Amino acid sequence: MDPMSSYNDMKSHTTPIPTPVSVRLSSSVLVGAAIASLTTDLAPAVKFSVT
Repeated sequence: MDPMSSYNDMKSHTTPIPTPVSVRLSSSVLVGAAIASLTTDLAPAVKFSVT
């Protein structure tokens, strides 16, 4: 099986319920904030209250 043809098949498949752009954007921001808070030198109580 050709990897590029399977990738194109996957990209051409439409999902039954599309995810709104606002949901994808806000989840990306929240995941980024959680990762940023865990990689800083904050106190553990602050780190885990953010995540």
